[in-house]
Amino acid sequence: MSALNKNKICVAITGASGFVGEALEQRLSQNEKYDVVCLSRHKRDKENWRQADFYYYPSALRALQGVDVAIFLIHSMIPNHMISLGHFADFDLLAAHNFAEACHKNGVKQIIYLGGMIPELPDSKLSWHLRSRLEVEQVINSLGLDQVILRAPIILGERGSSFQISYRLALHAPAVFTHSWMKSVSSPVPLKRVISLLEQAILNDKWCGEIIDIRGDEELSYEDFLRRIGKFLERKLFFLKVPFLWIWATSLSIALLTKAPYELVKPLVGSLRFSLKTRNGQNLLEHDESVKSLDDSIRELVEHLKNKSAAPYNFTLSKGRHHVKSLIGVQRLPLPAHKDLEFVAHEYFRWVGRSWWIPILVTEDDSGFQFRLPLLKTVLLSFRQADLEGAYSCVRFHIVGGILKSRNSGGYLEFRGVLSSLALNAIYGFVPSLPAFLYKVTQAPFHHLVMRCFYHHLKRLCRNAQGGL
Repeated sequence: MSALNKNKICVAITGASGFVGEALEQRLSQNEKYDVVCLSRHKRDKENWRQADFYYYPSALRALQGVDVAIFLIHSMIPNHMISLGHFADFDLLAAHNFAEACHKNGVKQIIYLGGMIPELPDSKLSWHLRSRLEVEQVINSLGLDQVILRAPIILGERGSSFQISYRLALHAPAVFTHSWMKSVSSPVPLKRVISLLEQAILNDKWCGEIIDIRGDEELSYEDFLRRIGKFLERKLFFLKVPFLWIWATSLSIALLTKAPYELVKPLVGSLRFSLKTRNGQNLLEHDESVKSLDDSIRELVEHLKNKSAAPYNFTLSKGRHHVKSLIGVQRLPLPAHKDLEFVAHEYFRWVGRSWWIPILVTEDDSGFQFRLPLLKTVLLSFRQADLEGAYSCVRFHIVGGILKSRNSGGYLEFRGVLSSLALNAIYGFVPSLPAFLYKVTQAPFHHLVMRCFYHHLKRLCRNAQGGL
């Protein structure tokens, strides 16, 4: 870790290996008033690069030491650990909470978050992808730090997932099935404009506390967007209108055609049915004359990709996709009224012990809890509660033993509060004794089933608490 210059503004870019992060780092590094720190899950042999895993709070805390401005560019739609259990929105929530808490603890002066455009609809009507972006905003807002939130539509960049998928679809699809959601409107914006606005936001008092929609030059439907790309590919696209489309089937076909991961494609496709227009009466940013028009931006990207001799962009980043050889699992849980995290954590062990269909005996002693086989009483997993006095709202149990834990490995089970009525259950750093391929088809689905049932148990407690008021 390089020494920081106290006479400069230290700007940390999370997700710095992404296409927005790399472009922003190049821009800020040209300005002598900034000391730029790049944060990423992957190691890089650069002086200003710090490896950081924002699913792990101590790592986030170390990474943001000495930082004045922290820029949050993380998303969780492509798994990074060898075994990942949970919904991408829950992973986003965990990373955002660790980031916000670490910023608060380190005295970061300002947070800048680049999220997505949000339709003016009730949260329950949004797709999981858009709802996740909104939840991240809420978490960042919850600690009362100075922050600026920028909302962007499709960002036109060579390595941008949305553009890459659209480009490959226009290049390879023999025909495109269309539904009403293909008429939904967005306003694609060039990467250069997004980078310019991120830089303008740094310690900008006028934007403090604001939510700013980034406006492109032109609003168009996703069908028209594909037609534009096809025009510059000199390829006529055929659109076949159908009465209905299943999101999972559409996502699978697009994933196979474009070689993008299904877990990345599905959330994006699920959000296409929403028009993402700039909101009236909000902080609308005017056209930047230094940036090319929409057609010029698309033409330049298409020509560059057509003439590129290198291998096609790899969505999965296969070189380091599973560089973390442990398990991570995240599950959101409702927080019953008038109950705290200590109740939820201990209720989990009590509930497992009294659930007749779970073949586990739960025992408790002064050090913590144990999962045992009912007849042999062999310890499957042993949990010891950690002392986190003075920390954020969290109850943590270290996994210290048991035949289901690999030797010389650690890990913990954690319950934490993230929003007023929402908690997260997380497992981090646990290495199972079973081989990964066997774990994925045995212990992993069983754990997922248990946590889903515990979720519904807490939902019933919430309903009972409301009924008793």
